[in-house]
Amino acid sequence: MKKKIGIDLDGTVANFIMGASQVIKEHFGHEPDLSKGFWGMDEIFDLVPGTFHRDMKDFIYKEKRLFRGLEKLEEDNHLLTTALYSDVPNLQVYFVTARPTYVEVMEDTRLWIKENGFLCHGVHHADDKASLCVEKGISVMIEDQVNHITDLSDKGIDVIVMDQPWNRDLDQELHEQKARIRRVNNWREAFVAAKELL
Repeated sequence: MKKKIGIDLDGTVANFIMGASQVIKEHFGHEPDLSKGFWGMDEIFDLVPGTFHRDMKDFIYKEKRLFRGLEKLEEDNHLLTTALYSDVPNLQVYFVTARPTYVEVMEDTRLWIKENGFLCHGVHHADDKASLCVEKGISVMIEDQVNHITDLSDKGIDVIVMDQPWNRDLDQELHEQKARIRRVNNWREAFVAAKELL
């Protein structure tokens, strides 16, 4: 039987927050406050809720092609997928992201994955990651965003939480009632947790 694992991109393997912060500061003059943690672009730029509007997104995603040039969170984190394919028989790795489905974003996402040395069977863009994982038979997900972690665990998907300041208040015990949750600090720990959960 095939085993399937999903890996989020932004905040898990790609440094979205730094890449977006640089572009927004340069082109819109907003100074990021990274001490707030990342709950959304409105928060780190101290914007009125909802002001990280479509025009800003279109500019940074389509014109500046933000997702093509993001740095990795760890220089060698592409080895996570290599190690998983090597050590877990019958495994399929998928990247599952809530990035928008603009043609440019989807193209840049696939290029970024390939150019940074990650291996995978495919890439899925979905706002509702939990439903997608259930539909595709993905039993384990590596994720950093609390709302996705909560939804995934509530649907019985085991979650490897990539530790970030914005997810440290996660009520892990509550969500472990339906799924197993493991908190990790780097790709090596994520690899160990994945082998345990798969």
